[in-house]
Amino acid sequence: MLRWMKRRRRTTASIAVVSAAAIALGVLAFTYEGFTQTDVDLHDGGVWVTRTSDAQVGHLNVQAQELDGGFFVPSGSTSFDVLQDGESVFLRDGDGALIQVDPASMTLGATVPLHPDAQVQQRGGTIAVLSPDGELWAMPVGQVGGFVPEDVEPLAELGDGAALAVGLDGAVAVASPEEGAVLRFEPDEDGAFAEPETESREGLADADDVSVTLVGEQAVALGGERLFLPGRTVDVPEDAVLQQVGDEASSVMLATS
Repeated sequence: MLRWMKRRRRTTASIAVVSAAAIALGVLAFTYEGFTQTDVDLHDGGVWVTRTSDAQVGHLNVQAQELDGGFFVPSGSTSFDVLQDGESVFLRDGDGALIQVDPASMTLGATVPLHPDAQVQQRGGTIAVLSPDGELWAMPVGQVGGFVPEDVEPLAELGDGAALAVGLDGAVAVASPEEGAVLRFEPDEDGAFAEPETESREGLADADDVSVTLVGEQAVALGGERLFLPGRTVDVPEDAVLQQVGDEASSVMLATS
């Protein structure tokens, strides 16, 4: 089991990170064969790993190089993931459910039924949910236990094909083809969200397979072969993939096969 987890970590670590100095947010695309190891912020000295073939989640103590706990996915699904932000950990089950995890006891807590195709992200103390038809909810992670989508008015309704990202500061960005814009919702000191900052992006309304990321406070969207930067649009390869959410930088990173 531990040998499998070591192989899994090498696979997920095959992503390179670079930085570049530029006056304005630019684009950096590159090819890299991958690292054999990487430095990550492990928070509690461990890392969560998954074994989808057996519907298992394990907690690997890196210092001891052994598993110190774990659990089986309730639905038995082989399609699931773990979302972690500091001490806040959730299981996204294959049936769509969002389930809180107690890292200390390795037990499962409150469950929020969601559509299997709903997008969910958490960072910076915020967790956000975007339904397949574009309904957006966002809240502090401490409020998830009482969240019932049918009983809570969405923060916004942004249409089909929208994409979600949550920043390191807890801000929420959505790229909405229906609106032809990227919207950024910033939490106040109580975790509440007011009206968003809206930036029109020319051509976004006609884009397919839209994704979005945050580079610091800058939202960048990708749709097909077009990258929608603040103030301009850039043509990119068809198979380009956006970087994950990151710190403020002068460049945005794309990966291609």
